[in-house]
Amino acid sequence: MNQLTTDNEKTRHVTASSATFADFEKLADQYGLTNKGLLAAMVQYFKATKADPRDPKADNPTDAIKALDRRLISFIKQQEKEQLRPIKDELILISRKLYELGCNYQSGPDFK
Repeated sequence: MNQLTTDNEKTRHVTASSATFADFEKLADQYGLTNKGLLAAMVQYFKATKADPRDPKADNPTDAIKALDRRLISFIKQQEKEQLRPIKDELILISRKLYELGCNYQSGPDFK
């Protein structure tokens, strides 16, 4: 049963300090939810993510993505340095030699 859509259930009360309740109401307004809707969404969120609400230092997904992005870019640059540039240099040498052979071939005897 979805906790966000049921209104016919028996009402229960939660006790909070004035400061906590004020923050809670600000969050509800910020997300465009009623207090009841925000509480239901919070419970659903913590159940789904298994995040610990007592740990505000929990990994921020944005920071995790940025770190992964930096690692990926670093890996690509390393591969470029170790693999792609040597291959490119070899191809340049081969193409120069082929060009020289082609020029020497064309300036050689006339095979018409």
